[in-house]
Amino acid sequence: RRLYLRRIGLSDTDAIFELYNTDDVAKYLDIDTLVDRAGALALAEFFVRSYEERFAMRWGITLQGDDRLIGTCGYNGLDVENRRAEIGF
Repeated sequence: RRLYLRRIGLSDTDAIFELYNTDDVAKYLDIDTLVDRAGALALAEFFVRSYEERFAMRWGITLQGDDRLIGTCGYNGLDVENRRAEIGF
């Protein structure tokens, strides 16, 4: 009840940088630790493109009533035809 999932947009670049700029977080993902805003923008663009092209879907996690990202979750390696995907958060 306290969490909300929403699409990630380019306006989330700063929040993505805040989330993924530490080794403790990045070590569990298939990305390098973000070191600058340009890397965060590239990741935000990837999230947007992958959603539009349906090869992955990543949502932003927010608290109800607060649009600021506190995390992300989604499907990777979407295979719509076979109804398969990996879940990541």
